[in-house]
Amino acid sequence: MHVACPQCGTGYQLSPATLERDPLRLRCRRCRHVWEPPRPLAGTAFAADATAAADETATPPAEPGSPAPAPAVAEPDEPAAAATPRRRRRGLALGLYALAAVLLVAGAGGFAWAYRDALSFAAAPRPHLVDVEPAWRAAAGGRRLVVAADVENPGPVAAEIRRVHVKFLSAQGAWIDQTVVEVPPLRVPAGASGRLEMAVDRLPEGTASLELSVVPDAPVS
Repeated sequence: MHVACPQCGTGYQLSPATLERDPLRLRCRRCRHVWEPPRPLAGTAFAADATAAADETATPPAEPGSPAPAPAVAEPDEPAAAATPRRRRRGLALGLYALAAVLLVAGAGGFAWAYRDALSFAAAPRPHLVDVEPAWRAAAGGRRLVVAADVENPGPVAAEIRRVHVKFLSAQGAWIDQTVVEVPPLRVPAGASGRLEMAVDRLPEGTASLELSVVPDAPVS
């Protein structure tokens, strides 16, 4: 006979021996709910549907004069058919996780291979400015600030300098503004240095000092 837990809906098959218990009480193996299942009508053929016997606790006969023992609670075995979908879902989830991990690793490897030159350059020491010498020079319409500096390239490959990042600072070192200045292309071999000269045409009000840095470009092969 097939019964289902009224609380969680888990189905069970009861054997004829279990149905002969009086009173009959069952405990669900999943949610531990205890209930009394309905009995089949007299003459109903249920033996062919019973596929797994329930775990039963034998009730010893009562001693004369002793109180009646509490009715035993049978715990029917959970059928294998109910557990199979959960195993399939668990296997499917593990397969999806494995596939996602493989795709993630493959994507990271492809990205690293496609941008291997840029990544290796970013990890290498970058060119930087040293011995910066600002000076005012006369120009049409007024004066202009000309900055000369040495560019050192400690990296393993040659670099070509085309832009310099300029940060304008106040007398207290506070940031005021910033800009990028285009400079004539300067090729600096690996482990060498070169001389750079640039003009800063606009100085924001309150500028007391400049902070210069080379804008990194792709390495020169």
